[in-house]
Amino acid sequence: MINGLAARIKQERKNMHLSQKQLADRLRIHKSSVNAWESEKTQPSLIYLIKLSDIFSVTTDYLLGIKITKQLNVSNISDTDVGAIQTVIDSLKNKK
Repeated sequence: MINGLAARIKQERKNMHLSQKQLADRLRIHKSSVNAWESEKTQPSLIYLIKLSDIFSVTTDYLLGIKITKQLNVSNISDTDVGAIQTVIDSLKNKK
């Protein structure tokens, strides 16, 4: 099993306020598959790993625990707003 994958799937699902059924519906699979992933009984195939990363707006590396950083999808946000978001992020980093 990939260390932490199940926990990251569950956490990201909860961050989006999705039930297992709602996530399964988005993926067009049965709820039991999501449950099996989150309970470490099975792992998602590559195609579902990619779909999960898209739904959660995270990288597959993050889900797999290779690179534990998150990325924000700012594709539909103006450059001015992206700059404001970066300022907030920088400010939060400096608090640590």
